[in-house]
Amino acid sequence: MEKIETILVPVDFGANAARVAGHGIDFARQTGAKIYLLYVAESLERFVGFPVPHVSFGELQKDVTAAAVRKMEEFAETHVPREVLLGSRVVSGEPAEEIVRVARELAVDMICIGTHGYQGLERTIFGSVAEQVVKTAPCPVMTVRP
Repeated sequence: MEKIETILVPVDFGANAARVAGHGIDFARQTGAKIYLLYVAESLERFVGFPVPHVSFGELQKDVTAAAVRKMEEFAETHVPREVLLGSRVVSGEPAEEIVRVARELAVDMICIGTHGYQGLERTIFGSVAEQVVKTAPCPVMTVRP
């Protein structure tokens, strides 16, 4: 097995985000690795053609991203020890695509991602970001079912 030195931990700030990050942190401590945190703010581009009065989607996307940056800073400070944290990012786009893109860009050795455990119709409707990441990632992926 190749040495794991960097781990990408995508978080969604949901109820289980700290638990998922905790698994990444534990693994990092065991291997001497460092982690990057990542939040993907879903792009609002697909709604641009919708007739919504008095809404600038560009401004709304900027506001969402700015709020996510603040939330990421709070999350990192609250849940991730400084000696393990290598950095954090907030990006905008389709979650699975952006997670894989950032993993390639940062040349991480592993991704630690949570699953929602959707089944049946929920899975058909919402899909699985974790499943898409597993299928397309340039590195091993550890999935955590909260």
